[in-house]
Amino acid sequence: MVKTNNRLIIYILFMVIGAVLFFLSGTGRMDSFWAGMGSALFAISILRLFQLSRYKRDGNYAEKIDIQNHDERNQWLSEKARSSAFSYATLVLSVGVIVTRIMQKPEWSTLLGFVVCFQVLLYWILWFVLKKKY
Repeated sequence: MVKTNNRLIIYILFMVIGAVLFFLSGTGRMDSFWAGMGSALFAISILRLFQLSRYKRDGNYAEKIDIQNHDERNQWLSEKARSSAFSYATLVLSVGVIVTRIMQKPEWSTLLGFVVCFQVLLYWILWFVLKKKY
């Protein structure tokens, strides 16, 4: 129950932040990007609050969600999807480095190169940490 109460506080906080961003953008103090960000935060927070409310009220729904979240197959699929997404993102970004260099966009090429290096460095660090942990 403590975990759901913490989530309730977080979602309400995100909802308030979203409303404030939307309001500030509407008054001209921020550009339209922040209006979109605020609207998205507000909408997602509302949806998550409805889900959390249903989770607290409906025992069958809560049991179904708990099973989905703790099912070994779903966890394996989630890890496999993250791993594949990382691999493909690194590959696409690496191709982007070459393409942007050919297109005479050295700033973009350098930026994409730094992103690839950061991803590989983060992977390497996490690999060693997880190797020691497990």
